[in-house]
Amino acid sequence: MKRRHYLGWIVVLIMIVALVVIGNIITIGEKIGAIHPWLEWGFYAIFILFVIFFIIWPLLRTVLTPEIGGDIQKNVSQMMPAELTEYIKKLKLNKDERTQINIAINRAEAISEFLAKRNEKFEGIIKDFAQDVFIITAISQSGSFDLLSSIAINFQMVNKLIRQYGYRPSYYQLLKMYVSIVSASLVITSLDDIIDDIDFKEIAGTAGIVFSNIFFRSAANGAMNAFVCLKVGFATIKYLEMGGKRFTQNKLTIRSQIRKQARINMPTILKEGILKGREKISSFCE
Repeated sequence: MKRRHYLGWIVVLIMIVALVVIGNIITIGEKIGAIHPWLEWGFYAIFILFVIFFIIWPLLRTVLTPEIGGDIQKNVSQMMPAELTEYIKKLKLNKDERTQINIAINRAEAISEFLAKRNEKFEGIIKDFAQDVFIITAISQSGSFDLLSSIAINFQMVNKLIRQYGYRPSYYQLLKMYVSIVSASLVITSLDDIIDDIDFKEIAGTAGIVFSNIFFRSAANGAMNAFVCLKVGFATIKYLEMGGKRFTQNKLTIRSQIRKQARINMPTILKEGILKGREKISSFCE
């Protein structure tokens, strides 16, 4: 019953997002339809395919992944041989990785090295998605598109991390993550209206620097979405490493660590995101 309960709430959450976005999509479609009716239907078809492939499909793959059992982040150096063997099975290693660990002189050290490399890989995945959401939402000038793309990118990131890990958090934890993704995206979309009323050009001018309003608004929007993406990514890793029980017991400390990780990585995301965005725009214009 609890499983159905949380699945039901996930479905309700997706329906709320759909209702919020569909109204704006219909408005855009009607404007395009004024040019030609076929363009309107083509726009709706593209929108439906986007939702299916980038939101619904990652969500289904995540939900259908086996749930993590207990605590994965353990001190392998203190495990007995039999316990270590069971732990290796739980890590969802591929054939080559399992062979390398089994033939190692010290399996505990081999596992520790593997986990360290995997964490670096996961952090790289999170940064790549954060850069993507920064570039897309910074370039876009549409609140509806920002909302949809931010949700889609975060859903894809969560799905990729879980697929790489081999397990998913509990449905309750998934629901909390999806709620945080959607609510944060909605808040950022609402803040865009407030940012639009701020004259950044006048503020910058007082310091003797002249920048366009569009630049500051776009950068602020992209940065906020990137920060949310980082937080969601690091929270996903913590859920997967610690399991529901340990995460709940140390919730305040872990959330503080997640925010700190996100803040530390933000300068790199902004710098690399701007460079990557400039390269993509340059290649597009060539």
